[in-house]
Formats: sequence, structure tokens, C-alpha cells
Amino acid sequence: MKALSFSSWLPGVVAVLALWGCGVPERPDAESDPEAVGGAPDGGSLADAAAEPDEPDEPAPPVMVTGHVNGGLFSMSRDPVSVCGHEPADLGCTETDLFGQYAIEAPANTEVALVITGEGLTPTLRVFVTGEEDLELGNTRMANEAGLRSIAEGMGVEHDPEAGAVFFGGVEFVSAALEPHSGERFFLDVSGRLLEEAVWIEPRGSGGFLNVQPGEVSLRFARPHYECSFHFNNSLSGWPDPDDPGIARVPILPGHHTSLISMYCGDP
Repeated sequence: MKALSFSSWLPGVVAVLALWGCGVPERPDAESDPEAVGGAPDGGSLADAAAEPDEPDEPAPPVMVTGHVNGGLFSMSRDPVSVCGHEPADLGCTETDLFGQYAIEAPANTEVALVITGEGLTPTLRVFVTGEEDLELGNTRMANEAGLRSIAEGMGVEHDPEAGAVFFGGVEFVSAALEPHSGERFFLDVSGRLLEEAVWIEPRGSGGFLNVQPGEVSLRFARPHYECSFHFNNSLSGWPDPDDPGIARVPILPGHHTSLISMYCGDP
């Protein structure tokens, strides 16, 4: 913000000297000559003459983030689960109600990650960006260790419970890649059955990566003859890459799976 300095601006002072022999200077009249007593040329005060500094922008008020948890992937548990802020860490915690609904307040225009935990369920990250309106995340796709081991066995790999995982849905006929390369990619049909030879998501299917190293990775979807981009500020999309709208930044935590949806592949 800019502020004007008075060090480079001195009020004009008109000294009227009437010499009557050895007389003294005549005091100027304040009403007829305001500059003579340090006033602004338009008759206002010095404070009025200086430009007012810009007021800081008021931050947008917090938004309410709501969602639903019903177990979902490999689990239909109806027990209450905990929903806590991971990023920012000061969001606090809440629990789902009898219908699996939850609500938690988050700052506007912020990258947010929630951790959802429940008895017998693999801790799940919901990753998104808030805007300035309340946000509905929809249903959370939870998983459990038995389901993750089943996928790993079907792929012929060993499930590493200390690594992370990524799940995504809501798209079809797309392939997926992580940058840097990490983990084992898989695709599931609409019933959750592993598609061993698949190279893209089937209609109403889903997919993901197992055994992803903790840290932050970039997820990219691809579809021939189309351009794919993520819908940030709309449900679950990861965090945006400032240089590439086709990439979602995805945090990976040990022993957690990160659930992602909401992207679009359209005509280039």
C-alpha cells in the first residue's frame, strides 16, 4: 500500500513584509491567505491534502464444507467417523451424524485436505480448494485394508500398508499417470471388480494407484483427441498446478488413501 510522505511537500508560506521605516512584518490574514498559515491551497487541512492510504482488503469469510460418508468402496459401515483438518491443521474435527453427514468450517480461497477416519476403515484424504461459497463434497469413497489387499493380490503385487494410495472416479475412457512415477495403477469396473488388462476407466468405473510413496505427486488424466482438466472449487479435485490445468497436485500420507473425482475431458 502506498502512503504519501510530507517530507517532500512543504506548505507554501507567503511572507508579506510591509516596511514602514523600521516597522515589524505584518501578520498575514488567515482567511484571505490560508497558505500563509500552512493550510492547503483549497482551504482544507494538510491531512485532507494528502491522499488517504488504501484500505487493506478484507478476507472473505469462512465457508461451510459439507459431505457424506457411507463406507463406499469395499465397506458399508454406518458407524460415525471422524473428519479432521489436515491442511490447514487448525480446522479442528467433527463427526458424522446418524445419516453419515458432516459439516466443517474452512477458510475461503484455500487449499484444504481433510482426513476421514473410522473403525475398520483406511484413513482417507479429501483434497480440494475452497472458493468464497459453501462447498458440498458429496460422498466419500472409503476403503479398508482387506479391500486394498484384494486389489494388490489381483495385480500380483504385495500391498504396503506404510505407503499411500490414490482412488479416482467420475470419469470414463481416460488413462491416468502419476508424476513422478510411483505405485501400481489399477482400474475397476462398476461393481468394483479389478480389470486386469484395462488401460483406461470404463463407464461408471474407477481406478487408482497402490503403494504410492508419501509426499506430493501430480495426477494427470489423458484421453485421445481430448483435453482433460480438473474442476477445482468443485467437489474433490486435488490442488491446482499453477502452470498446467491438466494436473492435480495430490498429497500422499503413509497408510492413507487419497480420494479424487471431478475432472473433465472435452474437445481441445
